[in-house]
Amino acid sequence: MLQIVSPLERMFDSCGARRFLQPMLLKSRSMKLLLVGAFMASTFGISSVAMAHAPVRGIAPLANQNLKKAPIVVELLAGEAGLGTSPDDYISVLDASGANHASALTTLEQGDFSRISAPVSSMNSGWYAVHWNVLSQDGHPMGGEDGGWWSFGVNGKTAKAGTRKLSFANPSKPTGVPATFTASLNGLRIGQRTLTATVKWGTITSVKWTIMNSPIAQHKGATFSWPVSCVKKTRVCAAKGIIPFVANYRIDVQISAKTKQGQLTSVWSTTGTSAG
Repeated sequence: MLQIVSPLERMFDSCGARRFLQPMLLKSRSMKLLLVGAFMASTFGISSVAMAHAPVRGIAPLANQNLKKAPIVVELLAGEAGLGTSPDDYISVLDASGANHASALTTLEQGDFSRISAPVSSMNSGWYAVHWNVLSQDGHPMGGEDGGWWSFGVNGKTAKAGTRKLSFANPSKPTGVPATFTASLNGLRIGQRTLTATVKWGTITSVKWTIMNSPIAQHKGATFSWPVSCVKKTRVCAAKGIIPFVANYRIDVQISAKTKQGQLTSVWSTTGTSAG
């Protein structure tokens, strides 16, 4: 199953994460939780991904955002207190060459949550990928065995490119739905892109790009989720996100459909190699 990431459509300042609410000494637990809620809404893009074990409550910078200025930190908000101190925890911020721009982690409790930060430096204009993992209190990795990913840009440039028709196939050939469908991508080059498809027999619920092959070892296996919006009347769905690096990708599209056999949720896939 693909994971759906729907960050709250709320932008923080272009420097990434400067405007944090500072911890305050509060007399009651209810007031403290209220402050934490305000902190989350104003600072982080709120993620709807309920990961196994402790959930991720927010990230900064937002996934698929193109900042005007480089951030000074990259952060995530974990849904448990006391996290971010394991030697296996990490936040890496990778550029196109695979260089890591993040330094050592710091962690700060915010009520029942953990704000886990990594200062970043020497970030030039371009596209970046965040690779992270944090152990939850029960010892399981919040980002999965291989860690979680998201991408963002710093004055990233999106080159003009021709529309590409991509054919998606479902190898399991589920009953009651087409085994293939076609989508349009406004350019298979790095930058901010849009994947559009008309699916009259179902609804696209998530889109995920996974790097299968890359000359940069640090990029292999990276996965990037694109948020999806659909127009019910026309059955047109659009997913918008970032292709951060030149690589060969597998693109997975999850579709939910009503069939005679009942509700179906399955994945259609294709591959493509992006250019610079």
